[in-house]
Amino acid sequence: MDLTTLARVRTLLKDTSTQNDTLIDQLIDAVSPQLERIMNRHALEVARTEQYDVAPGQRVFMLRGFPVLASPAAVVKNSLSRDFTAASAIDATSYYLDLARGVLTIDLVGLEPGPGTLQVAYTGGLATTTTNLVTAFPDISVACELQVAYLIQRKDELGLASFSAEGGSIAQAMPTKILDAARELLQPYRRMVATA
Repeated sequence: MDLTTLARVRTLLKDTSTQNDTLIDQLIDAVSPQLERIMNRHALEVARTEQYDVAPGQRVFMLRGFPVLASPAAVVKNSLSRDFTAASAIDATSYYLDLARGVLTIDLVGLEPGPGTLQVAYTGGLATTTTNLVTAFPDISVACELQVAYLIQRKDELGLASFSAEGGSIAQAMPTKILDAARELLQPYRRMVATA
């Protein structure tokens, strides 16, 4: 899902022409998932099915699409073979799902451990459309706009650093980073992962 719109980036750039529209759209498409990775969460509110690795004794799992909707109710399954079509759902009384934080805590002892042995089907995320996201979470949209505007303004020199010395100059490719201002705007929405 795009985290902002072409019109909002053009407003920030004070650009009334359509000359850069295609590039702006492409950059919004590229920057949006980068910012989702920084937040460690999904922006699009949609029904999704995810699999999680289960470590021996693990009972807490962090869903990436949150907040989670109460209806339809989440369906949680555990299967060593990862054949979830044949696996029975874990009874809802055997786990607690913090809808706002997307934290699933399973009360059962002895979940089948292994890679991808837990499946959770649920509906969650920040917003159903870009317009709704802009309205409900303007900081996230502004972070995307700042990053895209920065890239547009530097489009002719992206990834290059120039070094001059006696006898000539050298241009070297440099990675493009996410702006500190954008990271700061995203910080309140970032999913922090607890470590033991």
